[in-house]
Amino acid sequence: MFCTNCGAPLTPNARFCVTCGAPIAPAPGGMGSPARSGGSPAYSNAAGAASSSAWQAPAPVPQAPATPIPAPVSQAPATPAPAPQIPTPAATSPAPAAHGSAAILPSYLQTVASRIGQTPQFIPEAGAYLLVADRRGALAVQMHSYFFFAANDLAGYAQMQVYAEACMAWARKNYEGLPRGMQSGLAVYPVMLQHPLQPDALAYVKQIPDKHWAAFELPVLFDPMTGQLEHLDKTPVWGFAMWRGIKASARMVLTGSQG
Repeated sequence: MFCTNCGAPLTPNARFCVTCGAPIAPAPGGMGSPARSGGSPAYSNAAGAASSSAWQAPAPVPQAPATPIPAPVSQAPATPAPAPQIPTPAATSPAPAAHGSAAILPSYLQTVASRIGQTPQFIPEAGAYLLVADRRGALAVQMHSYFFFAANDLAGYAQMQVYAEACMAWARKNYEGLPRGMQSGLAVYPVMLQHPLQPDALAYVKQIPDKHWAAFELPVLFDPMTGQLEHLDKTPVWGFAMWRGIKASARMVLTGSQG
């Protein structure tokens, strides 16, 4: 008996070829015929069982690759929009040191303040410091005296005019007391410290000032280095009785002189 697959001789009752491993079909009715169940051979050898299992097992259905689920993207917190940049102002240069009459003004102002027992206050509208003194004038008139102080070594006619008008306007607006003309009056002294005295500024203080109702204006130039005091020399006709006392008050307050 020979293997129908490779032709190798077979032993009696062999179930598979020992050479090629092919199963051997038993002779009909022969001994050792395998039991039949439902007409299908049942293989008990390992090779047959492996072949039968491979035949009966359904071929695996190719599975489409699973679409990977993207990992959740971590949402970074929204970056806030940058705040608008406020331009940094350029460094301000320190104010130049005062010199000339401007450097002397503070100490001179303290001297005058102690002389009349008042505290100076700065008036922005006039750009000057103010000291107020009351005195009894001619004809028993209560005279309210407003002394304004500034320093400008280069001021001329125009600067003196602007300065004097600003002082007079502030004094008339802020005057406190009995109505002017009723035993009460106002004397305004726009004092400018200057060294040396400028001819144009000097020309301004020598002219007769404008006339005001019960209000007198006496612009003054004062040289703090020489003590020279300059103001109106003439005596206006209007308010004639008052001008002497007004000029005397300027000398007393600004220089400490009684003459």
